[in-house]
Amino acid sequence: MENEAQFDSWFPESLRKEFTYVMSIITGEVDDITSKISDGYNSDKEIYVLSDGTKIKFPYRIYFQDDDQVYPQLNYCEKLIYDCIFTRSDNGHIREKHLRRLFAADIPEWCLPYIVRSSADYVLEIVNTIYDRLKMSDNSLLQTFCRNNPEIIKTNYSRMQTYWNEYYRKTFPKFEMYIGQKLFSEFLTPDLRSKDNTLQIDDYIELYKKGGYIREMRKHVGHAPIMTCACGVIIENDKGEILLQKRKDNGCWAIIGGAMEMGETFEETVRRETREESGLSLGRLDVFKLYSGRDCIIEYPNGDICFGPGIVFITNEYDGAISNNPEEVIEHRFFKKTELPDNLNRYDKDIILEWAGRD
Repeated sequence: MENEAQFDSWFPESLRKEFTYVMSIITGEVDDITSKISDGYNSDKEIYVLSDGTKIKFPYRIYFQDDDQVYPQLNYCEKLIYDCIFTRSDNGHIREKHLRRLFAADIPEWCLPYIVRSSADYVLEIVNTIYDRLKMSDNSLLQTFCRNNPEIIKTNYSRMQTYWNEYYRKTFPKFEMYIGQKLFSEFLTPDLRSKDNTLQIDDYIELYKKGGYIREMRKHVGHAPIMTCACGVIIENDKGEILLQKRKDNGCWAIIGGAMEMGETFEETVRRETREESGLSLGRLDVFKLYSGRDCIIEYPNGDICFGPGIVFITNEYDGAISNNPEEVIEHRFFKKTELPDNLNRYDKDIILEWAGRD
């Protein structure tokens, strides 16, 4: 095979003979092999590391002809190589076909980079196929691979999230319902224990940034009560009016706020929630009230139950144009103390009325 050196990184050196043979069959009479390969999306910089330190790198797309007449003539190892290569085909049906063949085999570690890369495919049927097969598999080898390649997992997670936002957000308005998010959160999250079985806190924090602490816990406990820490903020304008948001889940008016994520401070939480829900950036924050007790037991419209004691801040320093997070908020509006809406959110009502009663 001409220019063989440029293909050295596709598979381990120990498979050079088999890989060379398979590529000679695939390329056939093609004069310019490089014209049939695309390194789009910076795939030339996307390096997967195996447990022995071997670095695997392969192109974004190949444009070779898939030959079903040749495939039966290959031995077991050659078939795996052939299948891996064609998971990068420009044809989605071909990619899916060869992924199914891989999952029908006893998958060695050197096939995992191709499976992980395919997990961020924009073709929904491919992502579904991987999810369904992993549900029926022993994924200990995959978990170790993910732990050894955290940056690659992050890259592919971001890629998957982009495809959801671009192509599937209307079909799956809530990201956690998208099959790609399920695939990564259930099977492609790095093992959270190190080799000596001690917990890695930074890995937990990174995981919960991606999936959200509460969403991760709900996978294990369903609607059962869990403890959270809530942080909210009363934002006043220069007229002394309060900014309230009309919640999408119950149609009631509430202050801006939400649950703390692992590793955050109180202020970091309320600044993040404000930015996510309203687009505003906050200045100085003063403590308005700490709250706890039975009144902090919250039952959401979907049946989830939380015990969420927390803290409410107050500020009149904010910057930016108000926007509405379409997944959570219908609208934002400033209200005078004497003209508050009737349908206040039951869990924020006392706080809002206490604010209105202050001089």
